[in-house]
Amino acid sequence: GRQRIKGKPFTVTEYNHPAPIYYGGEGSLMLAAYGGLQDWDGLWLFDYGHGGPAPGVNMGYVRGFFNVGQHPTAMANLPLAANLFRRGDVRSALHERTVSLSSERELDLLLGATQWNVFSSGQLGMPPGTVFSNRISTVLTDAPMPPPAAITGSNIVSDTGELRWDASAAGSGLLTYNTRKSKGLIGRADNKTVTLDNIAFRPGATKLGWCTLGMTLLRGEVMTNDCTALIVASGWWENTGQVWKDASKTSVGSNWGTAPVLAGVVPFEVTLPVGTNHVRAWVLDERGRRKTALPVLGNA
Repeated sequence: GRQRIKGKPFTVTEYNHPAPIYYGGEGSLMLAAYGGLQDWDGLWLFDYGHGGPAPGVNMGYVRGFFNVGQHPTAMANLPLAANLFRRGDVRSALHERTVSLSSERELDLLLGATQWNVFSSGQLGMPPGTVFSNRISTVLTDAPMPPPAAITGSNIVSDTGELRWDASAAGSGLLTYNTRKSKGLIGRADNKTVTLDNIAFRPGATKLGWCTLGMTLLRGEVMTNDCTALIVASGWWENTGQVWKDASKTSVGSNWGTAPVLAGVVPFEVTLPVGTNHVRAWVLDERGRRKTALPVLGNA
């Protein structure tokens, strides 16, 4: 976020929260949410993975660190992420914070650059937390410009009010996005009710004590009128038979296991401010088709 040059297009490529981390389903959602706030121009995940069927290519499980195409929670959240960023559900920030980069300072910084860190406005004093609240950029000018004030606290709200990054309680980090057409949470919210405007989300007990839970409109303009919405919940996953290298579960080395890939159930409730006679819900199959009707509880 601190690498954008003011007035130039900005894209982020080869992004991933790589396997075998259990929390990979968050990656596209976080990237899309803050990419929207920063008004970036394009996002790429790396990488979709091997195609198939093809000789020697076994499908149906995560085959490497960056494989998105067979990753159950990463794939499930892509429709939500697409709406957050491509449809523009997350509005760009209302205010932009900038720092200046002189031609002489640019040469000095390039002398110490590496292939993975050519430049960052953090070298010029841009506070890291600013990316969560405002749009940020660097202006190429020899005129001096004081850097923005540091962001304080661990509960940072975007200046649009739509994104909240709350790490104020140790071990209970929670990111929420609250837009007109998409709402949801990412983090530790087991058995807690998170209300976003007039929609309440309540995850139950999960295997990780962590989940993603989001709702996005596929048809209609508001969630309390004639509309169709998709709800996605994701959490724990693992390949069948994968073997962790040690108890810290930082890597599986080359022991990725086999198909089928497994995914934990995330129990949840979503409460809408409308009568049950206006609501119908279904479990979807692996192709997104309606499979089983769900009971809807509440007042008619």
